[in-house]
Amino acid sequence: MREQFYFDEKNLMVAEDVWTELKKGNEVTFSSIKSTVADTLARGGAFIIHDIEGNVMRRFDRLSEFESHVRDIDGQRK
Repeated sequence: MREQFYFDEKNLMVAEDVWTELKKGNEVTFSSIKSTVADTLARGGAFIIHDIEGNVMRRFDRLSEFESHVRDIDGQRK
């Protein structure tokens, strides 16, 4: 099994398929991931979702962008 999350310098990276599964999964796990992403962004890093070939599918550089994305996810989860 490949790594789920990894750091590339100061950025937190995740494969798109892994992120999709996490969004559908356990709320406790997802909350932990949200916290890790927020910490990464607060330190000046980015959260990057990439495809299997490494192409950037989504990049978050600001906490407000990520929080908006999470609100959309939370709305879909309910």
